[in-house]
Amino acid sequence: MTFIAGAYSATFNALPLGTTEDGFELSFNRIQEEIRVDQYRGLVDAVHQGIDMTIRFTLTEANFVAVTNLIWGWSGNNPLVDGALKSHTGQLISSFASALVLTPCAGTSADTAYNSVTFGKAVLATDPVALKFASSLRRIPITMHVLPYWSTGVIPTGYPAGSFPPCNEAMNYYSVAAVAP
Repeated sequence: MTFIAGAYSATFNALPLGTTEDGFELSFNRIQEEIRVDQYRGLVDAVHQGIDMTIRFTLTEANFVAVTNLIWGWSGNNPLVDGALKSHTGQLISSFASALVLTPCAGTSADTAYNSVTFGKAVLATDPVALKFASSLRRIPITMHVLPYWSTGVIPTGYPAGSFPPCNEAMNYYSVAAVAP
């Protein structure tokens, strides 16, 4: 048995995010349609339909440029600086997603287990981002959706008439760079 512990650093869109209060929490929820039948009055099976995946973390010492990119990247500006907020109603959130890369800090047991974990398409979730203006430490709680991407790197769109995405194309949520033996 191996106990794994250790802090991680993170980049979003290749920019370092800063330090976290208590690391990164990855959670996922399997989406399935339950099959229930009257004669048994219970669940007999289910149809798997996908996965919702999120990452939560709280920044305590944030890189302002990276956080601005993460929080306001969808609007193209920071309304706390210029007071303007563009509406991108109707746009797909995947167009605002970027890679979130978690790297274990050297010298920890986490460092001996993985080199890094890359979430290829991460985007700010709809949870509110609260920025506190006070004499206390400014903590920035963040929740991000992890979106799937095709093994080719992108979710295909705009198919010509009569063509559809291949049924056997693999979907990815993240990749792990393992430590070489």
